[in-house]
Amino acid sequence: MTDLSPPFPAERTPFHCQKQVVRRPAANADACAAPGADRIREGAETFVVLRRKHPAVESAINTLEHRGLDRVRAHGAGGFERVVGLSVLAFNIHRLGLLLRRRRQVLRKRQRLPLAA
Repeated sequence: MTDLSPPFPAERTPFHCQKQVVRRPAANADACAAPGADRIREGAETFVVLRRKHPAVESAINTLEHRGLDRVRAHGAGGFERVVGLSVLAFNIHRLGLLLRRRRQVLRKRQRLPLAA
C-alpha cells in the first residue's frame, strides 16, 4: 500500500509547504485503466487499425500546413476551395519531386555498382 504521510515531520515543515503536501497517492496504471466498455471498444480490431494510422494523418496535416494551408486568407466557399486545392496541389507536386529524386538515386547507384562476374 502507498504511504500517505508527508516526506518529513509536519512540525519541521514550513507552513507554506504544508498546504502543498498531497494527501492521496499518485495514480497508477491500474487506476487509470479504461472502464470495461471503453476497454472493449478500444480493443476492437478496427479501432486498433485506425489508431495506428493516426500519426500518419497528423503528419499529412502538418505537411499541408507547411505548404500553405496553415492560414486561409480567402473569403467565401469558393476562395476556401481554391486555397485548399492549391495547397493539396503543392503537396502532390512536392511528393512527386521526392519520388523522382529517389528514382534518380536508385539509377545512379545501379550505374556505379560493378556487374557480377
